[in-house]
Amino acid sequence: GGWADDVFDSSYPIPTIEDTLQYAVENQRLPHIPGAESIKTEGLQLNTIIPALLRTIEEMFMQIVGLNNRIAALEGC
Repeated sequence: GGWADDVFDSSYPIPTIEDTLQYAVENQRLPHIPGAESIKTEGLQLNTIIPALLRTIEEMFMQIVGLNNRIAALEGC
């Protein structure tokens, strides 16, 4: 819950891309994002979906940074 600034804290456990993919395949949605059935029955609450979307974006950003660092290391930069 709450705002997603903690994603940038060094102690935050950034999920691996593999973990995110496995979750998406198993649940047909991304982590932190409610499924279609939940939205149909409970509605869409902006005060919860916006922080969830931000957390997802920030986690993916950190995953991209990690991939970029791995590519740079492989290229010898």
